[in-house]
Amino acid sequence: MAGSSLPELDDELRWRLGRRFGSAIDAWFDKLPFVLSDLAGRWDIEWDTLIQRGSMSVVIRCRTAEARPAVLKVSPERERVALEAAALASWKTGHVPAVLAVDESVGALLIEAIEPGTPLVESAAYPSLESLVALLTSLHDGGVADPVYRPVADHIAYLFDSGTKNYERKP
Repeated sequence: MAGSSLPELDDELRWRLGRRFGSAIDAWFDKLPFVLSDLAGRWDIEWDTLIQRGSMSVVIRCRTAEARPAVLKVSPERERVALEAAALASWKTGHVPAVLAVDESVGALLIEAIEPGTPLVESAAYPSLESLVALLTSLHDGGVADPVYRPVADHIAYLFDSGTKNYERKP
């Protein structure tokens, strides 16, 4: 099945990642087609479309050998991907996509696609308060804080600091 064409890794994608990582992204980006080809072969995935969002990773819709809709994320921040995979795997709720495969050595994460998968920015309405409460409750019910993950306040500070890199490079 892993014979479908890789979506074009275009200049917009390189520009978005470059705003976050600077010129350090160039060598990583140049190797990316080979990494993706290897992942497609090992994980038996068929490529679909590129999701043109975000500045931390390349995100591609794909299908597994069983024709299951999936999403592949690949990032030069390998530790971030590893932590995301561990966090997703630790939540036991239908509100979180299942982790299908992880390769920490290349910063790749394959997860099940959320259907219909409409980004909030494209949604006709905000989620109801009840659905948000159900989501947050499901994520925290029966959970025990894992010391591997930093406190929420520290993570928010990290996200803020990492977001400012875009503006430091190009105010």
